[in-house]
Amino acid sequence: MYKFFASISLLSISVLSFSQQWTIYNQVNSQLPQNSVRALTVDDANNKWIGTDNGLAVFDGSIWTVYNESNSGLPSNIVRCIAIDSQNNKWIGTTNGLAKFDGINWTVYQPSNSDIPDNLIKTIDFDSQGDVWVGTTTGIGRFDGVNWYVYSSNDSSYNSQILTSENIPAIDISNEDVVAVGTINGGLIYLTDTSYTLFDSWTTGLPDNTILCISHDSDGNRWMGTPGAGILVHYSNHTSNIWSQFNMWNSFNPSNSINTILIDNEDRMIAGSQDAGVIFYLGGANWTSLDSVNSNLPDNFIYSLALDNEGVLWVGTYQNGLVTLDYSNWVGIETNTPPKQSNVYPNPSNGIFWVDWEGGEALISVYDMFGKEVYQKQHFFSKKGAFDLSHLANGMYLIQIDVNGQRASNRIIISK
Repeated sequence: MYKFFASISLLSISVLSFSQQWTIYNQVNSQLPQNSVRALTVDDANNKWIGTDNGLAVFDGSIWTVYNESNSGLPSNIVRCIAIDSQNNKWIGTTNGLAKFDGINWTVYQPSNSDIPDNLIKTIDFDSQGDVWVGTTTGIGRFDGVNWYVYSSNDSSYNSQILTSENIPAIDISNEDVVAVGTINGGLIYLTDTSYTLFDSWTTGLPDNTILCISHDSDGNRWMGTPGAGILVHYSNHTSNIWSQFNMWNSFNPSNSINTILIDNEDRMIAGSQDAGVIFYLGGANWTSLDSVNSNLPDNFIYSLALDNEGVLWVGTYQNGLVTLDYSNWVGIETNTPPKQSNVYPNPSNGIFWVDWEGGEALISVYDMFGKEVYQKQHFFSKKGAFDLSHLANGMYLIQIDVNGQRASNRIIISK
């Protein structure tokens, strides 16, 4: 049974305060070739690669370099996605094919010269073998450097049975090489070497059959943006039934229309919306957003997000250029030193969890994903001990352990 875990919490929103150091780049004050910034990524040298509707720009912080059809091998000036592989090759998805750029040479893949399924490239990712996966408007292509393997109804093999929709705006590949595929009107599909799993509104109750973006956190949980159902989170593994939905009615998420999601190094979620600017989520009831009313953000429609190597957040907007925010200067984000040798296991669990530490009295507090405290108790363990959360429903929770003035916080999953 497919389940969503959501409740209305009457908590006040926790608004994060930080130094708002904004910089805006547009066609008037910079060499940005177009104000619609569809794609963003950052390379190891901290160069920003910027895809627009009128060319590809590279910005090193002072110098702009612009590539277009007339001065490079870029097959189209309309850039939809950019990804960088482990060899520092840039892969650029356009409306007229896929381009690989090694810094000197351009190689273009189109249906006319390869088995790539379509010219309109919407998303790019890489698996652990270095294979390139691309989502197009007519299926998925996987390229191993020599051969293309296609998931499409035009394919006569097993692959043709997998896609419920061939319009693919999102591909996200975890460390285990499980491929999450977001479709337009065809739900969410997980692919492995030997199987596929489908979640949609008809068979599993997915609240929106269109998944526009997918990102995974360090635990492998998938965070997804939809055009009408807000943010969905699929926990644990690709076959689990543990989900959360964050929309305008059951949380402090200010938008149901999410274009892009970024997970930072601390597993904090940043989302770009179609109508509420940039949204930040730290867990519990901790939501905040920056829009054109409460900040200097010039556009509430956000296409793309990237964090650079210095902690600066880069924001691509629909029609008002490229914006940066010094995300590293956030104030009020609590950081805690975990109690020495503390460990909570197993995780996920059926509700019975064990804790190891050096000993002493500890206060264990548990909160649901909307910030409501659902458990609190003093425990004394000399080496290890158990606590029982089996009365709680399946889902993800935040556990907080306070020992001798120190605090550890982590996410735990209950799956019965």
